[in-house]
Amino acid sequence: MQSTDSGSEKRIVEELNFDELTSKRVGWEAFEFSVEAPHIVRVTNASYGFEKDDHSYLVGVKDRDSVLVPAECGCKADRYNDDYDCKHKVALATVGGPVVLQAAVDLDN
Repeated sequence: MQSTDSGSEKRIVEELNFDELTSKRVGWEAFEFSVEAPHIVRVTNASYGFEKDDHSYLVGVKDRDSVLVPAECGCKADRYNDDYDCKHKVALATVGGPVVLQAAVDLDN
């Protein structure tokens, strides 16, 4: 099986702190991404079907030493859990990847 991880995707993931359960949930669930504003991506968990709008959060994108990473999310898990990054940030980094992160930054230009 061929790996789809590029070097930049690995570097993005290294900037995040998440546990095995979060990693599994990101793999199991269906995420959609839309660039909403400069440096802002809406991450929607489409696994909820017609209720997916209730599971949609804005995630900020920051440049950390020339690596674009998800930096903050509006969900409760990100606001109240100091130990781990939320699944929305992990999904943006791994599923959306460098293309979506770059699109959010390029919107500014």
